[in-house]
Amino acid sequence: MELDPLLTPLGFAPGQGSDSDGPLSVVFCAAPEDLAATLPWLAELLAGDIVEVGTIPCWDMVVEADDAGLARVDIEGLTLVEILRGLDLRSDADAIAAQMGRSVDAALPVLAEVLRRLFAAPGDRGGSRAPGAVDPPR
Repeated sequence: MELDPLLTPLGFAPGQGSDSDGPLSVVFCAAPEDLAATLPWLAELLAGDIVEVGTIPCWDMVVEADDAGLARVDIEGLTLVEILRGLDLRSDADAIAAQMGRSVDAALPVLAEVLRRLFAAPGDRGGSRAPGAVDPPR
């Protein structure tokens, strides 16, 4: 998937999924220790949400689309919009919310750019709050 070059250096496995018999769903899995090394603030935010996949703890980022377009982007059940708002990155949250229902081809460049900013070093993001200072609502 087009997000692989952005996500795999951060510790996520390449996107896996299918578009057969239902919505397109791509899952990017990351081991908590890999995220802790590259994105410690995100690891802290997700600390209570480790999902066991077999015997390997894994955090999932899910990108899903249906016939109407982009339908879901979340990390361990927290929508990307919730995460962005919780980090006081409101313009990015609004940008992602506006992509819901748009075609994947149209939404993907915006999603990639927002993820680049989200996963940048905290000082490079430009948010007014320190990462993890406010937990997104559940």
